[in-house]
Amino acid sequence: MGLFATELLDGRMSRSYLVDVAFLPVGNASQQTTRTQTTSKGATMELKEIFLAQLDREAALSRKAIEQVPEGKSDWKPHERSMELGRLAPLSATILGWHVLTIDRDELNLDDPSSTEAFRQPTRTRVEMLKALEHHTAEARKALEETTEAHLKKPWKLVLGGKVLLEQPRYEVIADTFSHLAHHRGQLTVYLRLLGAKVPAIYGPSADEN
Repeated sequence: MGLFATELLDGRMSRSYLVDVAFLPVGNASQQTTRTQTTSKGATMELKEIFLAQLDREAALSRKAIEQVPEGKSDWKPHERSMELGRLAPLSATILGWHVLTIDRDELNLDDPSSTEAFRQPTRTRVEMLKALEHHTAEARKALEETTEAHLKKPWKLVLGGKVLLEQPRYEVIADTFSHLAHHRGQLTVYLRLLGAKVPAIYGPSADEN
């Protein structure tokens, strides 16, 4: 997905800026190999099995971070160029829902406001964000469970201004979306530290949990 999608969902960025800062994966998608994983018994796991397992792990980690978001600090940001907490935390709570857009649609046309309407619902409180996380995780799980390996290898497009900004196999978009979540959730943990909130252990230990 990328920064252009992130900012457009928030509805604040100009189209020209979205194009200028668009995050595009490095390399040609046609030259990249399919991601697979092998079990301890040597059997190859399907892509959807890998993604479903990762979905559960990432959702649990996101919940840990969002549970620590302080109330009443939505406008706070560490720098004038930084994203406000009231944008960053809800974003971290809803990114997993992007998997539904990737699986259910052949393209996401950012010129159509209705295409991202589900992500524009206000989530200002911690309770609302946790509910949003639960909802989008459930929707993503359903989409992944119902898809097929063949479908995940079909191309998906991101369109803006009548131009194709991104075209990749769906499985690559899904993998990049997990990375995008890790990026923004990492930002969120920095905000938590600066605000004096507890920082949960994510991929490694935290001083607040020792």
